[in-house]
Amino acid sequence: MTDAAVSKRRLRAASVAYWAGGFVLPILVLCALAAAGGVYPFGPASFLADDLQYQYVDFYSWYQRVLGGEEALLYTSSQALGSNAWGLFSYYLSSPFNLLLPLFGDSYTLFAFVACALRLGAMQVAMMFYLHRRFPGVRALGLPLALCYTLSLWSVTNLRNPMWLDGLVFLPLAMLGAWRCVREGKWGLLLGAVAAAVVANWYSAYMLVAFTVLYALLECVCARLDVPGFDARRFAKTLATGAAALVGALALAGWIFLPTVFSLVGDVSEDATPQAPGMLPPVAAASASGEGAGADEAAPDAATPDAAAPDADASPGLLDRLYDAYARNAYPLSDCVRGLASGGFVLEATPQLFSGTVLVVGFFLFMTSRRVPWALKAAVCVGVVFLFASVWIKPLYHVWCGLRAPRGFYCRNAQFFGVLLVWATACAIDRTAKGRFGRTSVALSVALPAAGLAAAALAGMVASWWCLVASALVLAVCGVFFGFAYGNPDAGPAFCRAAFAALVASVLLEAGANANLAWGQIYGAYQQGPHDAYAAESRSQAAALQAYDSSDFRFAKTYTRILQAALNEGMASGYDEISSYSSAHNGYAIRFLNGIGYSAEGYISTRYAAPQLFMDSLLNVKYVDTPLAAPGLDPVSDVPAIEGSRLYRNPWALPIGYAVSDDVRSFALDTPQNVFERQNALASALLGRDVAVFVPCEARVAQDGRAQGGPVRYEVDVPAGAIGYYAVVGTDKEPCFVAVEGGAAMKQAYRFQQAVTPLGPQAVDAVTYQVTLGDVADESLPPYEIVLDAGHSVDAAPKNDTSCVFYALDMEAFQQVIEDLRAGGAVVESHEDTSVRATVDAGADGELVMFTIPFDVGWSARVNGAPAQVVPLAESAFLGVEVPPGRSTIELAYVSPGLALGCATTGVAAAVLLALAICRRLRASRGGAGAHQSVRGKHARVSH
Repeated sequence: MTDAAVSKRRLRAASVAYWAGGFVLPILVLCALAAAGGVYPFGPASFLADDLQYQYVDFYSWYQRVLGGEEALLYTSSQALGSNAWGLFSYYLSSPFNLLLPLFGDSYTLFAFVACALRLGAMQVAMMFYLHRRFPGVRALGLPLALCYTLSLWSVTNLRNPMWLDGLVFLPLAMLGAWRCVREGKWGLLLGAVAAAVVANWYSAYMLVAFTVLYALLECVCARLDVPGFDARRFAKTLATGAAALVGALALAGWIFLPTVFSLVGDVSEDATPQAPGMLPPVAAASASGEGAGADEAAPDAATPDAAAPDADASPGLLDRLYDAYARNAYPLSDCVRGLASGGFVLEATPQLFSGTVLVVGFFLFMTSRRVPWALKAAVCVGVVFLFASVWIKPLYHVWCGLRAPRGFYCRNAQFFGVLLVWATACAIDRTAKGRFGRTSVALSVALPAAGLAAAALAGMVASWWCLVASALVLAVCGVFFGFAYGNPDAGPAFCRAAFAALVASVLLEAGANANLAWGQIYGAYQQGPHDAYAAESRSQAAALQAYDSSDFRFAKTYTRILQAALNEGMASGYDEISSYSSAHNGYAIRFLNGIGYSAEGYISTRYAAPQLFMDSLLNVKYVDTPLAAPGLDPVSDVPAIEGSRLYRNPWALPIGYAVSDDVRSFALDTPQNVFERQNALASALLGRDVAVFVPCEARVAQDGRAQGGPVRYEVDVPAGAIGYYAVVGTDKEPCFVAVEGGAAMKQAYRFQQAVTPLGPQAVDAVTYQVTLGDVADESLPPYEIVLDAGHSVDAAPKNDTSCVFYALDMEAFQQVIEDLRAGGAVVESHEDTSVRATVDAGADGELVMFTIPFDVGWSARVNGAPAQVVPLAESAFLGVEVPPGRSTIELAYVSPGLALGCATTGVAAAVLLALAICRRLRASRGGAGAHQSVRGKHARVSH
């Protein structure tokens, strides 16, 4: 073998080692972090946190069944009465990494860890690829710069929401495509990268596109300075080409993007219905003697529990709401500044702006370099200020977040700040590739970050001295590397290699220290062992229940796996339920369930928190697993319940479809009624006559301690044979606690705990309950505690106009309503996620059959084989089908709206791209042939 061949082989081996090392290093860091923190699979603490804990892990179980052909991809009945599942798929699950799910069985946490590790490796390789193509002068320095990108604080804290990492995999490719579009007019890579990002996750792709547009403008400034002839005409042509590429990317991804748009448009889940006041008068009406007001003085007429109006000033004014929505900063400036510091991370407080001290040094090298034009420096400074302001200023932040205010994961766009620093650092290195940085430039670039780090430490912004030491080490290594090794012809190869290795090692050490600080705040509270045990028990219970009862039913639980927020257990274990917590859902169903008394209004989630016999019966909730009182339900001993709970059967549960009055078409939650009166109104609309299944209880305010900062105590009379219920109401209610008969106090008026709740069992004789409403003075009580332990008591006043109303379920009226509706019940022959087949016997005039499935334009119906119209009922909370007299067979089928159009759009886009590629190949071949003929002709003329 020749020396050239040996040298070529060595270079190839070195290149493979370089790229493989880049892929493996972030994965090793992730494993080291898990091992150091005792996080699964290297310790007992679960890797599941926040959305990964509440949402993804359950969705993984559902998606695995979809991939195995056991469930439908288009629709799920396991989420809040039912929902178009396409939005859920494209938001949480469409990443190509999730196709590995079947390899992991039911080890979903292990899959989540491995998938995050693979994402980090892919992010690293993608950024290295971008840096080497865009800035050839960075050479091996592409490795540590890409590590700053991959192991940024934003990345390591968002492993709990994996979908956002998919955007960071494709971002470097989109940036490279934008650069090629600017410099060469080539648009293929930009189109492909954006299309792939949209397919992987449309939400992160939205932010990717926004940043790519800004980045393209920066590259245009760079081209204007570096490329002769890059004038306004070429700039306009570049913009047009880039815009066409982005449109083409959306068209190519139309098969997933358009159905997603259809599934998300018109979400009303966060629309709150008009609220009714409770029975408490304003606190100023309490006696000034220091004693609580008596029943005769404080309580309005028990027959009119909504009579008392709240203070006119209870709700914020228009200017206050506008200020809060648009003028108030997203985060305090001090927290934003702290987010720039190594070791400054505080969970739910500081934006994750920190990406590595070496990037700060690189930014100052960029700003002090004589090889960088001042116009380019100004453009980068504008970008840095804008991206920082996008984190700080609420209107800008909302633009990045899709023109809406996100409720969780407090900073969603901080990663782009670090990306711009990577670009500036690489640009400075690339422009200095044939020389070296000036000693003054290096000294300033090290001294300024050192001063900032010291100032942050003195100001108390650094929470970890390990991070401080690691950053100081990075500064020292940067000073040595850029001052004495990089570009220094007098430096020996061994010294340069040692300095480079020290730079990589210090970057890894600093990233690990900051990640360890963040992980200590994120992981540890939730243990993997109990999680696995609960999940296995839940799946076993669901399978046993389905074997016990093969009919069509919904199954509800009043508890969750963790913190009342793991509300997708039905999707995980394969049963239909009421609860749901997902950014993709049927908004009409969520709004109805929350407004009718199941959960708190104004949120995208709904939680089944307590059995309520009437609504459960209407909604086909046949089984309930709860540790609470379950009046009207029968215990089930043949199916095991989760430890500490008990399983009940609802003998009054109606089938999923039954005949109703036309009045339900106009039923609406638009009047300021309390939830009991709304349920009465719903019963009346279903039957077409006035019905009162709930009647007000005789309730008195026995003691009103609000004037003294104490709780309110009620006495509530429930008539014989009835079931008493209470609900917390108020136009400006706040979280509170309610205790019945001195029992455990339950939190109410809270996002995950706000429901119609029984006072006790069905009363054989008339009974009087003692009910306490208030709050807990101990401010150390965690906000997610919904049941007070023995160490706390309801000893503080309820806030604002928070109050209670008390009603009794009239069992005679209830049973008559159920019997009337059951008489028109449909016999469900089959019920799959995307299809229902049922038969019903209609009267002489035909019937309107209501299915307790949310209305969606994707549903189509056939009655006795002929197409029939599907109509929305109860503000689209349900769907209805009209049937003729006699026995009819109803067939419902579902296809996600926009799917056919999206597939057609993708097909057209693919055909156009293929045609363009063929035309380009033909032009290239003709051009080559023409050049060949020209050469041959020239030679012929010479010989002649």
